[in-house]
Amino acid sequence: MRIEKTNYETSLVDINNIRYLLFRNLYGNTAFIQSLTEIITRNIDCLGIDYSASEYTFTIRIKKTTMRKMYGFYHDPNFYYSIIPNIFKEFIETHEPIIISILREKYADPFNIIQKLYMDHYTLSNLCHVSCISDNILVIKL
Repeated sequence: MRIEKTNYETSLVDINNIRYLLFRNLYGNTAFIQSLTEIITRNIDCLGIDYSASEYTFTIRIKKTTMRKMYGFYHDPNFYYSIIPNIFKEFIETHEPIIISILREKYADPFNIIQKLYMDHYTLSNLCHVSCISDNILVIKL
């Protein structure tokens, strides 16, 4: 993938395949959504977090007083995209056996894909879409 003048070793096909498999197998299950909610709250200081199952969207009211203490904080999607890889890495690590079995649907070597995910923050960042609303609302669309 090439953005402006920088070339990244990230495959959009892999991102789409992984997102498809997660949607098809995990995101419809409330236990996995609850797990993801807990991981988000450990990485982003929240006043409240809501999940819309019909839109696959987390709406998060951030606690700006605490978030401002984080290095480089600015309520902007670019800042949150630096946190997203940590969230998805922890989610994948927590559910690794299940995710490996899911990846077998598309990949001959799911272990290799998992290892690439752990090392590739660009792919992890692209497993969702982040946007900011007003001065303290963050929206994460799976």
